[in-house]
Amino acid sequence: MKVLRITAGAAESFGRVFVLYGEPALLVIGIIVVVTAVIAPFFGDNSPLHAMHAQLCHQIEERCFAVDGTPMALCTRCLGGHLAFVLAWGLTAIFAARKRALVRAGIFLATAGLMDVIFHTIGLYDTGNVYRFISGALLGFGIGIPTFVFARSIRKSALNETSSA
Repeated sequence: MKVLRITAGAAESFGRVFVLYGEPALLVIGIIVVVTAVIAPFFGDNSPLHAMHAQLCHQIEERCFAVDGTPMALCTRCLGGHLAFVLAWGLTAIFAARKRALVRAGIFLATAGLMDVIFHTIGLYDTGNVYRFISGALLGFGIGIPTFVFARSIRKSALNETSSA
């Protein structure tokens, strides 16, 4: 019985920490991913930053933006997606009162981006890097907007619960 109480207490503490700091943590991780991907070409082709981002992206050179011929650590679609995910935080902060409209917009944007990926994958058309970047941005906004709306709602609810207790 005592073990169950300790486990439940630890889970509750972890949940509270996640609720309070999950949103900022997602934002910081997103910023780190984008910044390190953009600066990676300055450290060469085989930099540790490229190796780190290989876990997130295929890094096909022809599909990456390059600096002096050295590709960034994320392909254009992944870069657009991660950057838009970070920018989605700002949108959800600015338009916080319009949660439903934001979530609807996010679903629409994600659907548009996903359709582009599917059409490209099945060979309906081939796109260039700028178009891939835009497609990734649509997906990034589409995933980021609902994620941050949800995280912010949970955090606000938890803070209200704490202040009323």
